[in-house]
Amino acid sequence: MVIFLISSLTEYYSGDGYGARPVYETNGMARRLGRYWKKDSRILLFAADPDDQKGNDLYRRKIGDALKLSGFSFDEIRIFDSWTEEPLDELMQWADVLYLAGGHGPGENAFIEKAGLKEALYGFNGIFIGESAGTLNAAADVLMMPELPGEASDPDFCYELKGLGLTGLNIIPHIQYYARQTFDGMDLIEDILMPRSIGRRIYLITDGSYFFINEGRTYFFGEGTVLEDQRKYRLYSGEVYTGGKGTTNMDLRLPEASGFDAIFHIGRNGSIRFVYYDDKLKRKGISDLTVRTYDELINEISERLSVDDEKQAIIDQTQISDVKKEIKRTGVFTRAFHVRTDEGISTKSLRIYPGDSRDSGLVASIMDIETILDHDWMTDEYSREGFLRACECALRHMDESLSYSVIYANIDNFKALNTLFGRKNGDMIIFDEQHALKDELHPAVIGRLEADHFVILVENRNLTAESISHVTTRRMSYGSMEYTLHIRLGICHVTDRDCQISSLIDYAHLAEKSIRCEKQSYCAVFDQSMNDDFVTKQTLIHQVDKAIEKGELIPYFQPVVNAATKEIKSAESLIRWDHPKMGMLSPGIFIPALEANGDISKITRFMVDSVLDFNVGRMKAGLAPLPCAVNLSRIDFYNPTLMDYLISRFREYKDIRDMIKVEVTESAYAVLESDGLGLLNEMKELGIMILLDDFGSGMSSLSTLESFEFDTIKLDLGFIKKIETSRVSRAIVRSTIDMGHSLGATIVAEGVETERQYDFLRENDCDLIQGYLFYKPMPEGELVKLIK
Repeated sequence: MVIFLISSLTEYYSGDGYGARPVYETNGMARRLGRYWKKDSRILLFAADPDDQKGNDLYRRKIGDALKLSGFSFDEIRIFDSWTEEPLDELMQWADVLYLAGGHGPGENAFIEKAGLKEALYGFNGIFIGESAGTLNAAADVLMMPELPGEASDPDFCYELKGLGLTGLNIIPHIQYYARQTFDGMDLIEDILMPRSIGRRIYLITDGSYFFINEGRTYFFGEGTVLEDQRKYRLYSGEVYTGGKGTTNMDLRLPEASGFDAIFHIGRNGSIRFVYYDDKLKRKGISDLTVRTYDELINEISERLSVDDEKQAIIDQTQISDVKKEIKRTGVFTRAFHVRTDEGISTKSLRIYPGDSRDSGLVASIMDIETILDHDWMTDEYSREGFLRACECALRHMDESLSYSVIYANIDNFKALNTLFGRKNGDMIIFDEQHALKDELHPAVIGRLEADHFVILVENRNLTAESISHVTTRRMSYGSMEYTLHIRLGICHVTDRDCQISSLIDYAHLAEKSIRCEKQSYCAVFDQSMNDDFVTKQTLIHQVDKAIEKGELIPYFQPVVNAATKEIKSAESLIRWDHPKMGMLSPGIFIPALEANGDISKITRFMVDSVLDFNVGRMKAGLAPLPCAVNLSRIDFYNPTLMDYLISRFREYKDIRDMIKVEVTESAYAVLESDGLGLLNEMKELGIMILLDDFGSGMSSLSTLESFEFDTIKLDLGFIKKIETSRVSRAIVRSTIDMGHSLGATIVAEGVETERQYDFLRENDCDLIQGYLFYKPMPEGELVKLIK
C-alpha cells in the first residue's frame, strides 16, 4: 500500500460553491500519484459524514472531475456511507484506491470505528489517499482539532482519539486558511495546538503540500511548520523522521529500552535520516529538526556531548572519508567516546556499517557500551538477556488489539550440515536462517541464543502458511553443493503479556522439540499437553534410580523365530516401567528423556544385568540359555564407567555368545568415533554377536556395512510394512537379504504382522522373524513358560 496524506486533492475552496479543478501539480503530487495509478482504477470513497448523501455525491463528483482533468483513468467511484449495503471487506477487495474523505474529523473517526475500516485495511495493497479530516484520522493516535463553533471552548471536546494507525504523524491540514481564523476567540496555533505540542510533534501543512509513505518510509513535499515542545521549526521537504514518541513501529521504540542513543542512515551525499533518537539527545538540541547531515551531527556531538579533551579528537577520527575506508577494509567502523551526564561520565560507541545494498548508504548507531553485551557477536541480533529485556519492553507498548507469538527456531540436523559443508559454510547457513526469519516473518524482536537457535517475537498475522513454508523449507547452494535445508519452528502464542518471557521461550522450545520431521512437518504450536508431557518426563528422570531399587523397571522379551521352522532362536530384551501412579509405561515415554538427559546408561546397565542374570539362572537350573539382545544407545559409548563395567561383566562368562547380544542402530553407529568402534570390536573379540538395527534408515547404509563386520542385520521396519503395497520395498528387501548373506551375516526382519509379509520373507530366505505375527513382548515368566 502507498499512502498520500494531503490537505486537498485540488485547490481548496470553502462554502457551497463548486468548480471543477485538476489535481494539484505543485510539489509533484499529480506526477507522483501517477506513478502508482492503475489504468481504469476502481475507487472507494469512504464518507466523512455517512448520513450526508447529497454532500457525498458532490464529493464524488469533485474527485472524478479532478482526476479526469489531470488524465487519471478510472472505472468507477463507489461511496461507502450509511446507505451502502455491500460489506466493507468485499468493497476493499474490489477497490484499487481508497479515498478517505475530508469533513468533520470527530464524526469521520466515529464512522471509521463503527465500520471497522482499520481491520478491513489489512491486506489492502492499493493506493490510500487521506484528505483533510482523512489525513488526521490516518494517524495511530489522532490529535483532533476543533472546527465547529463551540468545540474549542467545550471542556469535554475530545482532542485525542484512536485512528487507523497508518502513520505516527499528527498532521493539521489547510494551515494557511486556519491560521487566519479564530475558534471561539482562540488562535489555533498559539492557544490550541502549541500547549498540546509538549511531548509530541505536530505537522502544520499548506494546501498543495503532502506526505507520501511507501515501504515504511515517510517523505514530505511542500511547505509547513513543525510544533514541538512549544517551539516552532520549519518543515523541510525530504524524508521525515518517524521514530520516538508517536511512532507506530515497535522496531523504532525498542532502542529506547535497549541502550541506543540514536540509530540513523547516512546517504551517499552525507545526509542523514534518523530512525530513532532518545530524549537525552533532544534535550541537548540534537534532533532531526536541527541536524540534517553527518558532518553536522559529528560537530554537534563534539560540541554538546563529548568531554572537553575529546572534542577535537572525535571530529578528527570520524571523518566520513575515513569511515568509508575503514568499512571497505574491515566491514565496520567503530569508535568509542566519553560524554558527561548527570550521573557522571558514560562511554558511548559509534558504530557504522554498510546498508542492505550498494545504493542504500550506511547504517549507524550510537549506544552505551553496556548495550553491546546484550547483542550476539556473530549476527548482531539480541543475545538471550537482550532479547528478554527487549521483548518485555515490546509487549508493554505494542497495540493490545494485536496478537503475538514467541517462536523458537532451530535448523534440523545442523551438526551434520556443519560437517558436510564445513564450519565456514555452516556459519553462512546460520546467516541464511537469520535472514529467512526476518524476511518472511518480520519479527518485532529477534535474538540468537546459541549456534543455530534463534528466538523471535512476531505478530500472528505474519504467520501465514506461505511465510512458514518459505522459512521451514529452503534450498541452499554453496559452490557446487546443493542441499534442502529445514528449519523447525516451535510456536507459543502470547496469551498473557505479563507472563515471564523466559517461560514463553521454554514453551516454544518444547513445541520445537516435539516436531517429528519424518512426518514432513517442521512447525508445531505449543499446547498444555506438551508441558504436561515435559513435566512427566522430568519427573520420571528423577525417579529412575528409585524405580530400579523398588523393582518397578521390568525387562520384557520379544522372541525371535527361525523363518523356516518357526522355532524360537533368541529374543530381544525391552524395558517396561510399572509405575505406581501412571501404570505400565512403554519405553517411548521415558527412554528419549533419559537419552536427552544423559541417564540412559542406567537403563542399559540394568538390562544387561537382567539378561545375564536370566541366563545364568537357567544354566544353574540345567536349562539351555536363550541369547537375548540388549540395545546400546550411542550415549552409552561416551560413558567410560558404563563401558568398563560391561566389558568386565562380559569377561566373567566363557560362553557369553549364548547369553547376550548387542544391538546398535545404524544412526547411532554412524556417529560413533574411534573409541566407540574400538569398544564394539572388543566386545566382538569376547564372542558377543553384534547386531545392526534399523538397516536402511540412515544416510550411509552401505558404508556402514563396509566399515564393520556385523553378525546380524535387522531390516528397517519401514521396508517390512510396505512389502504388501510397494514393489520397490520388496526389491530392496530381497536385495538386502542377498547382500547380507554374501557378507556372512544373519538377516532378521522385525515388525512382521501379516502372513503375506512372512511368506515373502521366508520365500526370499530371510533367516529370522520378529513381530506380532508370532509373539508380542512378554515378561520373563511368560517367556519361561513358552520355551519350557
